[in-house]
Amino acid sequence: MRITSKGQVTIPKHIRDKLGVMPGDEVGFREDGQAVILENVSAQSAGEKVMHAIQRAQELVKQMQRDGRMEPLGTSVDEFLDDLRGYSGDADDPGFQRRP
Repeated sequence: MRITSKGQVTIPKHIRDKLGVMPGDEVGFREDGQAVILENVSAQSAGEKVMHAIQRAQELVKQMQRDGRMEPLGTSVDEFLDDLRGYSGDADDPGFQRRP
């Protein structure tokens, strides 16, 4: 990773995702011996972190829908998972379990 003339670096996507940081968020740096630790200071409380993750998920779904990579679900989570797993309504299908 290279540092620009302005002292900037690009935070790799997998690290941004793990920290839950998005454009506009604030990050902080903390020294720990010879290491420097990057921290997400935008979402301090657990509730804020959850809300941030929900917002990120909603933005990703909207982006995927705009890109044509995902159709709006319009189904319950159970129906979606059944479709995803390939369950059918066939009682002879060993993977099918009828819900009450």
